Amino acid sequence: MRADMPEALVITALQRALLAQWPAPGLIVHSDRGGQYLGNGYKTLLRNAQAQL
Repeated sequence: MRADMPEALVITALQRALLAQWPAPGLIVHSDRGGQYLGNGYKTLLRNAQAQL
């Protein structure tokens, strides 16, 4: 049985990626639409980076 990936894990990964290299506005983000990618924290980080979902 596979455990779902916690939202905190994807938020931390995105924060580290943004710190390493801030993307140009308009970055297109694609995910498998799992629940962890629909959370407010994850969406807020993407909006702040001016990414498109």
